[in-house]
Amino acid sequence: MLGKRKYMVSGHDAEGKYVEKEVWASSARNALNISQEWNDGNTYTVARKVGCGCGGN
Repeated sequence: MLGKRKYMVSGHDAEGKYVEKEVWASSARNALNISQEWNDGNTYTVARKVGCGCGGN
């Protein structure tokens, strides 16, 4: 996973309930683009970095 970090993407499902998932990506924009391509019925609108990026998390 060289050059990639863990991001938490969040949004809502078809019923309007809050959902969030983790994704490995090179940037927040890339994480959001990846999650929006998932065909899981959810709409993702926010991506934020998880952890410190020091390898532990």
